[in-house]
Amino acid sequence: MQADVAGHLLAAAKRQRWQRIGAYAATASELDLAPFFNAAAGLDPPASIYLPAILAPGVMVFRRWPIGSGLVEGPHRILQPSAHCRESPASALDAILLPLLAFDHCGTRLGSGAGYYDRLLAFRRQVSTPPRLVGIAFQAQHMDALPRDAWDIPLDAVCTETGWRDLRAGD
Repeated sequence: MQADVAGHLLAAAKRQRWQRIGAYAATASELDLAPFFNAAAGLDPPASIYLPAILAPGVMVFRRWPIGSGLVEGPHRILQPSAHCRESPASALDAILLPLLAFDHCGTRLGSGAGYYDRLLAFRRQVSTPPRLVGIAFQAQHMDALPRDAWDIPLDAVCTETGWRDLRAGD
């Protein structure tokens, strides 16, 4: 399944010309993006990968992660790039691949409940500019409808083992 998702993501990265990609280091039941990271390194030019780093309670940034380099354990036992890695504002990325627990056809994403991504992506409440927000999920995580709170930032697309799905009008 991870190879299928990697293939769909690689096709999107090529089609949409992503060069700066925010992603995540998988934990627990999250879909592992390692096959995509390896494929992204082979793009021409190679894509740069940025992973989240938690700086303080409620504060998260993206740091550039040289593919294959080590990660350090951060808060909540989540692996993240070390402090010496360069930070990037989320708004400067071409796409952000987000982990989730569930999603619906309107782009509502149920995350782990801590709100880190909602705070980091708050600028998207006013404008639908880049980065492209892509939920990474197993198809079984699709729900008919999820409740959406005022602070929730909707996804632009979802990528599962069954394929790529645009969720925003006009895509």
